[in-house]
Amino acid sequence: MTALLERLGAQARRCELGIDRRAKAARVAAYASQVPLLTDGQPPLSEPGGLPSTERYWVVR
Repeated sequence: MTALLERLGAQARRCELGIDRRAKAARVAAYASQVPLLTDGQPPLSEPGGLPSTERYWVVR
């Protein structure tokens, strides 16, 4: 990623935000047919325990 940023003359900043795992799991559960495709034997993403407590985003400028 560093080489791409240098080539574009851009900078990246990492942001980590806490999430409401119950609310997100409820939203993910609306896509029931796709949830099994997103997991690999781990707790499903449609259950709060299957989600991380934070999400990472990158702001690129």
